[in-house]
Amino acid sequence: MIARCGIVPPDVLSAKQVFQRYRDLDRPGLREMTEDEDDPDERTDEDRMVLANARSVRIRFIAMLVAASSVGGRRG
Repeated sequence: MIARCGIVPPDVLSAKQVFQRYRDLDRPGLREMTEDEDDPDERTDEDRMVLANARSVRIRFIAMLVAASSVGGRRG
């Protein structure tokens, strides 16, 4: 989702709007718009708003911590 939509400030689009945009395969992603892989004449106002305000980021690390007690640790 972040790769497709970037980081969009909540005052620009709500989380629900960003998720709808992510699922809409007819809308260009942030990378397509920044690298001119889409047709600029077909961009909607929302596309232009995302392009002007979204930030593209590279995710380098994702981790998940699981507590030992939730995986069968000692029970009291």
